[in-house]
Amino acid sequence: MNGKQITRRQLGATLAGAAALLGQTRTPEPTPNEELEAARERIRRDGLRLASIGIPMDREPAFQFQA
Repeated sequence: MNGKQITRRQLGATLAGAAALLGQTRTPEPTPNEELEAARERIRRDGLRLASIGIPMDREPAFQFQA
């Protein structure tokens, strides 16, 4: 092998330092309006997915509503 050899401990320390630097990058906090729009989009997307699932009309629910 050419060059300087690196030990596993040195490699681990190097990678741990790099991971710590990557962990320091902060993403900007979403604004309340952005959170609301994201939630509405998730609800819309989930509603479309549920609507695409076919359920026979004669299927009874696993629960009953009683007043």
